[in-house]
Amino acid sequence: MRKVKILFSALILCLTAALMSSCVSMKTDVTIDPEGGGKTVISVEMEKSIYDQLKEYEDPTVDKLEGEGVRMTEFTKDGVEYCRFTQEKEYDTYSALADGVMEENTLIKQLAITKDEQNQSVTVSGELDFSDTDISYFTEYRIEVKMPGKITSMKGASEGESKQTFVLDFIELKNQSGELSFNVQSEISDPAPVGVIIGVSLAVIFVVAAIGILIAKTKRER
Repeated sequence: MRKVKILFSALILCLTAALMSSCVSMKTDVTIDPEGGGKTVISVEMEKSIYDQLKEYEDPTVDKLEGEGVRMTEFTKDGVEYCRFTQEKEYDTYSALADGVMEENTLIKQLAITKDEQNQSVTVSGELDFSDTDISYFTEYRIEVKMPGKITSMKGASEGESKQTFVLDFIELKNQSGELSFNVQSEISDPAPVGVIIGVSLAVIFVVAAIGILIAKTKRER
């Protein structure tokens, strides 16, 4: 968790000082587990020429980008070579997950992930603050959250690719006026009941057994 924060912070400081005109993107995918906790996958992309320049000058940022748990891949887009730095992290509780997301994304000043007393819904709420961070050199800076079930209400966020996901696009939100807060609630999708699973398994066993008996009987009659 701490390494992710250092990765992003070191990158921001370096780019602010010398690479303001460069193309950089950052995306965080968050998956919320219905039982508690969840997972984050943070990805930072930059032009390979920038990364090569950092290595040439032996910039300490390189040590952070190549740190433990960070995976680097190279790819080409529109004829330009890029580097992607990715790190994954799992959390056991909702509070730990919220803290991890805030450390990975310093624009989020408050974040809470809670479950209702009836264990039927999960709510994600928080506040954003753009006053201390310049994101003008980002081509993409967003978070996509997969909720544990279908989203039932949403404020201050955008719809994702499915009915379970929502997006916080920081570039779009920075250009909007008004309250910089968000609140999203979803159902909790129930796993298949144990009784149903056992019933299906027994049914399959009986069918297979019946087919076996029928085949054996047919062979005897011949």
